[in-house]
Amino acid sequence: MKKLALLYTLASAFLLLASCSDGEGEISPNSNAIQVVSAATSLKAVGDAQTITVNKDITKVYTSENWLSVSSEGKTVSFAAAANKSRESRNANIVIKASETDSTVVSVSQQGLVFSYSDGNVVVANAGGKIAKSVVNNEGFQVMSAPDWVSCSVDGDSLRMNIAENTSDDVRKGFVSFGTGQFKETVEVLQGSFEDNFLGEEFVLMGYNRDNQVEMYRAKLFEWKNLYYLSLPDLNYTYGIEFDDETLTMKISNLQAIGSYLNTYYVFSSYIASDSYPYLSTDIIGNFKFDIMSDDSGDIVYAPLTGKIGNLDIIGISFLLYTTNIPDSNPSGQANYLTNVTLLKMDAEDIQGAKAFMNAKQYIMRP
Repeated sequence: MKKLALLYTLASAFLLLASCSDGEGEISPNSNAIQVVSAATSLKAVGDAQTITVNKDITKVYTSENWLSVSSEGKTVSFAAAANKSRESRNANIVIKASETDSTVVSVSQQGLVFSYSDGNVVVANAGGKIAKSVVNNEGFQVMSAPDWVSCSVDGDSLRMNIAENTSDDVRKGFVSFGTGQFKETVEVLQGSFEDNFLGEEFVLMGYNRDNQVEMYRAKLFEWKNLYYLSLPDLNYTYGIEFDDETLTMKISNLQAIGSYLNTYYVFSSYIASDSYPYLSTDIIGNFKFDIMSDDSGDIVYAPLTGKIGNLDIIGISFLLYTTNIPDSNPSGQANYLTNVTLLKMDAEDIQGAKAFMNAKQYIMRP
């Protein structure tokens, strides 16, 4: 009998538990407590407002963060924040009360400001044209300044530029600044064309010799039989070149036979790497990328020699001597070498002005 009574008791308890967990009547911590019905808890960086709805009339709502404003009406909480000027997101808790003993807490956040630019500078031909650059942002941005020959507008995540035709005799450069109230970026706009602004023009080639003295030579870009060349008439040297109009860069390949020395030797031009050795590979390319520098005396167009030999930087040019027109790893000597080479667009008559310029602008070439 005792066993039957025990079994009856266990069966009754099981049925009671099963009936309590059936359907929608699941156990709740406190089904009468204030609860969130719906909530939008993320605010945009530009400044935003959202609402929270609960299941009871609200008697009090507050937050400890002074960047967030809160208010309530009936069962709805309204909260808002001005623009977040920081790149960091920020968080706050909103306490919502139906009574002194009945409350809930909702966590909300506001995104940090996103604003960055990495789409590069602009090089455009003299004909001008329309350019669009991508700007990463989540607040919007505006154009702050631009040269009078560049018309700018903002279209969503794009900075659009309409660049007018360059009818002047030379290359020109301007800067377009844009951003938010907190952050700013600048795009450089360089306008010019090889045939209009470089071909047939006078230049000065400058560099430091083995005695660390500045040497300067007249230079000129010319065309012959549909090919382009850079001549150094003071040395009777001539280079074959290519010109990239999209970047305003003159390219000169390594180990060219450029002239003769003392009517005895062939002169080959070899690039010097940062390990101070000349290299003989014909695959090496030296670049002269043209730019404009401005100071109180005006603008000057210049192009420093740059490039890579493996992982090493090109730092100069060596003029190697050979007794035959086939260069090898054993030259007969070296006529000269120049380091920190720069090409300046100016008349040969102004070569003393070029020297003064180089002495004043030591960041183009080492002192």
